[in-house]
Amino acid sequence: MLKKKILWLSNHKVSFDTSEEAELKRNSGRGWVAALEMVLRDFKEYEIAIAYPDNSISGITKNAKANRIFYQIPAPNGKYQRWLLRFIGKPEGYQYIENCLKVIRDFNPDLIHVYGTENGFGEIVHHTRIPVVIDLQGILSMIVKRWFSFISKPEVILHSGLFPLINLKSHYHDYKVKVRRSERERTILKKAQFVMGRTQWDQMISKIMAPGAIYLSCERVIREAFWKVDWQWPGRQRIELISVMNEDFYKGLDVIFLAAMLLNEAGIIFTWKIAGLTQKDSYVRIVSRKLRLTPTNLNIQFLGKIDSSALAGLLSHANFFINSSYIENSPNSVCEAMVAGTPVIATCVGGVPSLVVHNHTGWVIQEGDYTMLAGLIASLADSPEITTSVAAKGKGIARKRHDPDRIAEKLIGNYNLVLGRTSQKTAHEPVYRTSDI
Repeated sequence: MLKKKILWLSNHKVSFDTSEEAELKRNSGRGWVAALEMVLRDFKEYEIAIAYPDNSISGITKNAKANRIFYQIPAPNGKYQRWLLRFIGKPEGYQYIENCLKVIRDFNPDLIHVYGTENGFGEIVHHTRIPVVIDLQGILSMIVKRWFSFISKPEVILHSGLFPLINLKSHYHDYKVKVRRSERERTILKKAQFVMGRTQWDQMISKIMAPGAIYLSCERVIREAFWKVDWQWPGRQRIELISVMNEDFYKGLDVIFLAAMLLNEAGIIFTWKIAGLTQKDSYVRIVSRKLRLTPTNLNIQFLGKIDSSALAGLLSHANFFINSSYIENSPNSVCEAMVAGTPVIATCVGGVPSLVVHNHTGWVIQEGDYTMLAGLIASLADSPEITTSVAAKGKGIARKRHDPDRIAEKLIGNYNLVLGRTSQKTAHEPVYRTSDI
């Protein structure tokens, strides 16, 4: 029996190193795509190749290990190239297509699975007859609308500093690139035949942005570290709060600053730890300047980037996990906290209501409502029995939702459905127009 060949195109690096040390690193810090790849290793009837960008190489590399083929695709690998792309407002993914087509011709897949619409890989839908599944992650077309939720464009430029503006590395320039990517995203989804997501928001978005696509549902695999911890209520003496975010403006760092200010004013003893950011990051500096608040005076600690084992350890000792974003789809950090059993408070935006049910598996607040957030933290900290009960329900549901065996079976079922609906490939050679590359 011939194996079905599946090609993954992802911005997430999945190492082809199969040493024990690499396996440990993959489990602890490589992300959910790598975790999913490991779960699918038992499905021998499928041959999976994984292609991802690497800005340290100038040509495509190919490695075969552990029943997998790994392709590294060159990304713009010079400072001048990256600066030029930002100057002309081009998203850096636009030049991947020619290399993707080379990978397709080499691997000759039966199905292509594209992870996310944020990168250029999704443009492959315009160039091939092979069935393509577009896996929704963040929806940039929605994100750019909430990018300046707490600050105006002129204020961003004012607070960015001269050097980032000259180097085109300011948050305003990041926004401009994301706008161009969102335009590309709309063309990708308009052409899509198959779209895969996790939340009701995903499904409704696909109805509008990908009206001709068949919608498929599949959850994400949560990394092993979060299954190993056993959260217990840590007590009320000092409230431990944990959040995870990057430098994207819609993540709601301003909400955390203002909620922390109110908790301090109320005399509540707490520590708010934020993974993913450092105090030197420009996002932190801009929020601090805009609000005229100093993080250290607010009992906020920035941890920088940490691996999944360290994050799981923090979650196991925290009173609450807080997600303060102005827009989200299905944030991994919320799912990881729920799997760990940590009580979750999140903004009721995008796909979050599909993950967190208010007063049942966690708590949701309106985006930007820092007063409600501070009040909820203070109230729940005085109600450990209620908090523990809700957190336990959240953990139980999350561990069923993210069961890796069920997810693997569901994903393979989706692949079979797609392959069954697309009769047989009309051609093994991808169809493309040179003028489009």
